[in-house]
Formats: sequence, structure tokens, C-alpha cells
Amino acid sequence: MSDPGHARARDEARAQRDARVDRIVAMMADGTWTATQARELATEWAIGLGAVQDYAREASGIIRRVVMGEPDDIKAQILAGVEKIRTVAMGKTRTVVTKDGDAVTWADPDCKAALSAFELQAKMLGLIVNKHQDVAPEKLPTADLLAEYERELEAAKAKVN
Repeated sequence: MSDPGHARARDEARAQRDARVDRIVAMMADGTWTATQARELATEWAIGLGAVQDYAREASGIIRRVVMGEPDDIKAQILAGVEKIRTVAMGKTRTVVTKDGDAVTWADPDCKAALSAFELQAKMLGLIVNKHQDVAPEKLPTADLLAEYERELEAAKAKVN
């Protein structure tokens, strides 16, 4: 059976740590966090500078996750953006008004932008490997995935010609 006093002390210590980290996060966010601030907090909290630096590392990690997001989330956002660029590029149209006043619209895809988007997406997915980049065999794309990519690339190139 656990000691209720021990559990309460642990909870209080965790709440104190969270409050200290939150205070450092706020200082970092408003640009007032400095080495001098770390020394002042160590004195105020009656703890060692190393402990304050541990809190600061935790605060920095929190800010990095909030500002940057998790790597998989960032990759998904970039891939979604690339897909949007490709869709917009391929859906581009051009409109002119005839001398009779009629508007005439036709497809005018930006194939260069679409191909660039395909290339970026392929690089991000590991389908294109830089010449000097070593890749573990299990990380290489499958033949089916490469074939699909090549079909899409050829289709986009055909629209350019």
C-alpha cells in the first residue's frame, strides 16, 4: 500500500516543477529569458543553476513542439501543401475575351510547377535518392511505388509536350 503523504509530496513536487517550467516558457516566449535570469531564478528558488538549466531545457522542448510541431506532423503538412500546389498548377486556366465580347477559357496547366511539386514529393517520400546518399535496403521504395511515380511523371511530361 502506498503512503498518502508520499503521493501528496510527489504531486506537490510535480506541480512546483510544472509551475517553474511554465514560468521559463513564458520568459522564453516574450524574449526575456537570459543566463542572468537563470541565475536569478536559481537564487529565488534556492536550487542549483543546473536544476534551472534542466527546467529551461524542458521549456525549450515545449516551445519547439508548439512552434514546429512533431516531425511527422510537419512532413504531413508539407506533403499536403505540395499536393495543393500540384493540384492548382494542373488546374490552371486561361481566359480571353473575343472581339465579340465572349469569354473563352481553356486549360493552361503549369506543368513546370507540377513537375517540381512531384519531384519534391518524391524526394520527401524517399523515391528519389541523392547520388551520394546511402540508403538502407529496407528503406528503398518498392517497385510498385516507383512504377506509379514514373507513370505520373510521364503523364505530366506528356502534358508539357
